[in-house]
Amino acid sequence: MEKRQVSVIGRGIVGLAIAQVLHEQGWQVTLVGPKSVPGAASRAAVGTSTLKGNIVAQNPFFGLKIAGHKGLRRWLERLERLSNHPIPRNFDGAFEPFPNLAAYRHIRERVFHRQFTGCKNVAVLDHQGLSQRFPQQSRILDSAMGAFHYFEDLWFDPSACLDALEIYLRSSGVLFHEELVERITPANDLGLLICLNDGQMIRSNEVVLATGVFGNDILERSGFPDIRQDLFEGETITGSLTVSDQFVLKIGKINLVVNGPNFFYGSSSRHQTALSFCAPNEQFVSQLRQEAEKIITPPASIASLWGIRGRFKSRVPGVGSVVFPGPMPRRLWLALGFYKNGLQLAHLFANNLARLMDNSTLVSTGFPQPIADIRPS
Repeated sequence: MEKRQVSVIGRGIVGLAIAQVLHEQGWQVTLVGPKSVPGAASRAAVGTSTLKGNIVAQNPFFGLKIAGHKGLRRWLERLERLSNHPIPRNFDGAFEPFPNLAAYRHIRERVFHRQFTGCKNVAVLDHQGLSQRFPQQSRILDSAMGAFHYFEDLWFDPSACLDALEIYLRSSGVLFHEELVERITPANDLGLLICLNDGQMIRSNEVVLATGVFGNDILERSGFPDIRQDLFEGETITGSLTVSDQFVLKIGKINLVVNGPNFFYGSSSRHQTALSFCAPNEQFVSQLRQEAEKIITPPASIASLWGIRGRFKSRVPGVGSVVFPGPMPRRLWLALGFYKNGLQLAHLFANNLARLMDNSTLVSTGFPQPIADIRPS
């Protein structure tokens, strides 16, 4: 029996996870696009997946975030076995220090949404408990009265995870095309043509567009100008320390991860501007560096990462399909708009999209796909 053929455009966490699932379900998969593009979000992420103690779904999408988060451990362990490539990770939870009683009350209200809804996956450490947990990190203790401990939150190294996915897919026979995509157009007979920047064309029975914010321009050039994500950008600084330790801190909207002698600190998000589209914002990089030096042992070296993320108005990822108009309509599959949740949700939505593709006659042509039609694995 001939394999179903699909091309996945995009080599971030979402595109690679979709390629993995479709390959394992028997599709002949081709991955299209370069490994790294300036501004790509996945390799610039800190790598935390945090629910901040929440176990109650506030809405259907939050329920999916909980499901995606809870499945990460098993997914990472399996991926590490399949690729024989280590993925550094930390499942000891995240800590959110508070300097005074007012800060404690503010965090408590946010965690419990101003109402007590039952036991959450959270505990509170006093100063003595923090001293026992962070014996080498005096700077953390100096300004902390205590900390919330979200003991099911986690971290994994995004770049190592992406490398493991690529190693596994290449060893499994998945084809890779390194060129950038210009546009997608219906083929004369059946399927779609992927037009590359160098003039080449790839014919594919099915196409999945999973290029993050770069999907905006591809969709516009392909005849779908009304499908656009809002763009947000953020920086992460990373480097090495003279003291080896392991922990994850939440500091407002910023995450600090120390993994052995290495650290990751970031990544705040703000609306992207045309002037900053081609490089990190040095003002924010400098600010992050100064903040990190106040919290942890002075870094021995520092580098910066930078990425742009996309979000739809609904704040829900767009997973579904659009149809090219014409006498022989062709479907283009989309997996975009994951914003800050790509690392957390990629493996879950990859399975969801695969199910939609298996039952394409049941899928509406609207976009994004209604959330009610997307269920956890």
